[in-house]
Amino acid sequence: MDLIVLVLRVFFLVILLAGFVIVFKADLLFQYLEKHAADPALHLLAVAFRLILGLLLLLVAENSKFPLVVALIGYLAIIAAVILLLIGRQKFSRLILGFLPEAKKWHPLGGLLATFFAVFLFYALS
Repeated sequence: MDLIVLVLRVFFLVILLAGFVIVFKADLLFQYLEKHAADPALHLLAVAFRLILGLLLLLVAENSKFPLVVALIGYLAIIAAVILLLIGRQKFSRLILGFLPEAKKWHPLGGLLATFFAVFLFYALS
């Protein structure tokens, strides 16, 4: 169980760092996504990250401070992974490119939400 929590903390750290990047250096992320939206590796990473995160959250949910919330987040991550897998790479690419104009407008809020989400998950499993 300790190894699972350690791996989850690495995932949470990635989410936290992504939140900071979105707030402070969003242009770097947006340029990367525009350039690599059609890259199969990005699609695979998006699916794998959500699937692994969701499964690990389900494994530790009952030992967390908020078991129902952590389990719900785990299920939502798995559902998101399955949906991203089923829509395929081309629709994933269009989804990313279609979402970017709105993301550019709202990136500070999105980055703060990602940061708070990571902090909540750290706390829930502390």
